[in-house]
Amino acid sequence: MAEQLVDVGPLVSPGVAHFHLIIPATSSNKHLCRLLLSAAALGYPSPVFVNWGDEENPDPYVQHVAKVGGIHRYLSKLSPEHDNDIALIVDGYDVWFQLHPDVMIIRYFEVINQANKRLANRLGVETMSQRGIYQSVLFGPDKICWPEDPRRAACWAVPDSTLPPYVFGPDTDTGKWRDHNRPRWLNSGTIMGPIGDVRKLLNATKEEIQLNGTVVSDQWHMQNIWGRQEYARTLLADGPIESTRRRAWISDGYAGEGHYEDVDIEIPELNPSDDHEFHITIDYESKLFQTVSYYWRYVGWSRTSSDNDSQGSSTASGTSSSLMSLPEDVQNSPPPLHDASSLEKDQGLQPLSAASVERSEATSGMAWRDVKLGMNTATGNVFGLIHFTPPKEYRDWWWSRMWYFAYGEAVIHGPQRSTGGKLITSTEDGRDWFGYEAESMEEVVTQHRVGGGFGDRGGWYSWRRLCAAHEDAVFRG
Repeated sequence: MAEQLVDVGPLVSPGVAHFHLIIPATSSNKHLCRLLLSAAALGYPSPVFVNWGDEENPDPYVQHVAKVGGIHRYLSKLSPEHDNDIALIVDGYDVWFQLHPDVMIIRYFEVINQANKRLANRLGVETMSQRGIYQSVLFGPDKICWPEDPRRAACWAVPDSTLPPYVFGPDTDTGKWRDHNRPRWLNSGTIMGPIGDVRKLLNATKEEIQLNGTVVSDQWHMQNIWGRQEYARTLLADGPIESTRRRAWISDGYAGEGHYEDVDIEIPELNPSDDHEFHITIDYESKLFQTVSYYWRYVGWSRTSSDNDSQGSSTASGTSSSLMSLPEDVQNSPPPLHDASSLEKDQGLQPLSAASVERSEATSGMAWRDVKLGMNTATGNVFGLIHFTPPKEYRDWWWSRMWYFAYGEAVIHGPQRSTGGKLITSTEDGRDWFGYEAESMEEVVTQHRVGGGFGDRGGWYSWRRLCAAHEDAVFRG
């Protein structure tokens, strides 16, 4: 039986809605091309590259801030009819997809509904409705509040993690090691939510940047907005806090060690006339977004075949013989690689290439139980995408573990196309979700567009143009 939805948030009408893929990227390299291969293998809509062609600033903090302005500029060009569409925004150089977009959409609404239930238990549905408080903008989870400053509201005012108290063993949340912290802090490298709400958040982030400068990353600014949001909610739920002295976790070094001590926290000054509600929450359990920082010991790959797989599951620290259960939403999703021959026939395209024939033969009858999938071993969730927050070396170490790695060349040079213009899934609110394309579908279906994307200022950038020079690193690792 489907879970009852919490009746808060903007009203949406049944009908057609669109799923947008947005990638901040100024130029191409092997890491962007690996992301594009993952999107092509899984049938994501053609992405829009934000800030494409802009000069890359050598200061990463300045570049992170430029990302905010570019995404806001692009979303502001979309008509209001897209405000209730869902946008997925991922960093261009350290993200790979693992599951189809239908799973991402379904899980997004499940996670958001659970977040609204928790908020309703805390504030009450009536208060939420009267004040326009609801959850809708989903971020990835971090095990540390970075940039680290335990006095900031972004570090102390945000909700506790939803994971069990001892999920990382007896040292969970003791402060000894960062990798034993439960995730409860915001990472800005993955964002998913309604375009109208995301645009509102980005506009506030731009104002935050103008006020505080560009000396820190976009994540710092967005965390500050979240911290004020959560402090405002705390005032509604519990009233003013009684003490400014809090026990906080202090980092002792990059390796992950740390300790707790009492600090004087900063209390946000909230102007009653300002809007502090931006509908922010995070994916605590990594159902959609798996970050890597201080999580590498808790990420593994496993098959779910019914036969006794002697290889078992591979993790960062070794090999286990246990096999995971395949989630129901993945079972109900399309097979790992679609046979595109029917699409070619229906659209009158060129006959199957040798590469696509090879792929069809190699993957005929392939099911999700036949491939190894990455999972969060602490929560047991098969994640939708993986985000390589530092250390970045794992981007090279783990690339060959992705289930589509062995089929990359055939995927790109075969006939498979994105989900642009096609039904991805339907949700309980009566909406049918289609992949959004930045140009007309007539142009999209008459060209070979696997692995390419649109510039935010117009124009199509093909796989050949973006990734021909990086194919060896993509196809052979």
